[in-house]
Amino acid sequence: MRRLLVLAVLALSACATTTEVWGGRTPESETQAVQGATVRWLAANYKPSGFLGDPQAICLVVGDAVGRGVVAAAAQSARTKEQDPPASLLARLRNVRPSVRPISDCVYGDDLSEVLADTGQRAIVLGLSRPTWVTPNLARVSATLRENQATWYHYGCSLVRGPEGWEIRRCT
Repeated sequence: MRRLLVLAVLALSACATTTEVWGGRTPESETQAVQGATVRWLAANYKPSGFLGDPQAICLVVGDAVGRGVVAAAAQSARTKEQDPPASLLARLRNVRPSVRPISDCVYGDDLSEVLADTGQRAIVLGLSRPTWVTPNLARVSATLRENQATWYHYGCSLVRGPEGWEIRRCT
């Protein structure tokens, strides 16, 4: 009985004190790799509404889950810097087109479409969740894309780690 109790305590303390690591990569690094792959895929595959025109930027907000908090941030007319994604995630996305900017760079235009605050150019807002880990090599992410007050798209994406890094397996 005493041996069983010691094993239970050791197992619980190991779970409480260790962080998950995937082949030497940290959970935050893996989170940003998954989010980056999702943003790149959506940037390449998103087809804007014809009446709004092509966006010049994607304004990004991330959260624990694309639920009320992130959707509310995506819907607010004034966004704060506290809602911006980490600078390290934005740095990973610097070569994506349209360019990826922090959510605080976007505001509502006169027609309640998204525009860049500094130039007035058309933009879209992308709210992205933290991944749900199915396995260390399989993750799920939720995304909400907002063109204007009336046009929203919701995506559920699954990603797998391949030899070249994280790749979208399915995004609908």
